[in-house]
Amino acid sequence: MKIPNIRSRNFSLDEVIHYQGEITQEVLLYGMYRMGRLQAIRDYLCLKHDRDIRLKVHSGWRSEWYNSSLPGASDESYHIWRITEKGLLITASDISSPDLNLDQLMEDVAAFTKGETYQHKRFGFVHEADFGRDEEWIVY
Repeated sequence: MKIPNIRSRNFSLDEVIHYQGEITQEVLLYGMYRMGRLQAIRDYLCLKHDRDIRLKVHSGWRSEWYNSSLPGASDESYHIWRITEKGLLITASDISSPDLNLDQLMEDVAAFTKGETYQHKRFGFVHEADFGRDEEWIVY
């Protein structure tokens, strides 16, 4: 199945699923969930700052093959979307904003997110996952 042209108010599936080949229905459904999650983060940021805050998605879903080709990427990356044996959905996105500096974006996303959040200074993004321990850190 190819990625259909489905859009939320501000995000499209091809922004959160970075893959040109065939995808499974399962990944498609996880992508729609993640698209809604990013919309919720963006809505939160717009309300908090009382202005339009745009988000750019650097990385969303990764196939196991693509993930293994990235230097330093974990074999257990939350970007390899899946459901755990306990039925918990694992997803993650790396985002930035042209309207907020990275420190402010990190602070705001960490306040919104119950799960793993970190700031990658060198690559200029904030990683957000609604899974994992509720913790934040900085990678230089």
